[in-house]
Amino acid sequence: MSKGQRRILRERWPQYGLTIQYDQKITFPTSWNRQSPLVLEIGFGQGENLLCRASREPNTLFLGVEVHKPAIANIIKKIQTDNIRIIRCDALALLHDHMPKDSLWEVCIFFPEPWSEHNKHRRIMNTQTLSAIEPLVKKGAHLFFATDIKEYAHDVHTILHQSPNWSSQYDYLAPRPNWRMMSKYEKKGIDEGRSIFDLHWTY
Repeated sequence: MSKGQRRILRERWPQYGLTIQYDQKITFPTSWNRQSPLVLEIGFGQGENLLCRASREPNTLFLGVEVHKPAIANIIKKIQTDNIRIIRCDALALLHDHMPKDSLWEVCIFFPEPWSEHNKHRRIMNTQTLSAIEPLVKKGAHLFFATDIKEYAHDVHTILHQSPNWSSQYDYLAPRPNWRMMSKYEKKGIDEGRSIFDLHWTY
């Protein structure tokens, strides 16, 4: 990280970051109305979607989890609303150990690392992750997933289709959500001729 990014983290983390305590559930800001819908975005990249939605949906609460410090510094620098908080933590550790049960109205996973065929087991979206998500979401909660890897989209669709707890109004691919900001990664992929595959399932 650059000196500027480290300074941003020092200055703005106390206001916009949530520090994970060992073996404890996260503590939400006292300023938050806990009756408001809570959205979790796993691996937010440069944070375009989180920032845009937080400004457009002031009555919704947003959590973003990421391990990459420069990305965290980038988004924290740009936050201008109180309804967004950032967590630096492994996403699976957050799901298994730190998120309160029955708390989420929406989970978003956009363009996660697809890994090679040899390392597919490292993908964030698999049956184990889905099992970790299920106790944390409310009945009727939404799961949004997007990738530019056709085979990854097919695998995630199969996982969800085989689960008795999830349903979708779409046979396979869903329309691109009109609220999802186009990230630099997505734009680059489209410019290079890659297709985007969106999935939308309900718990």
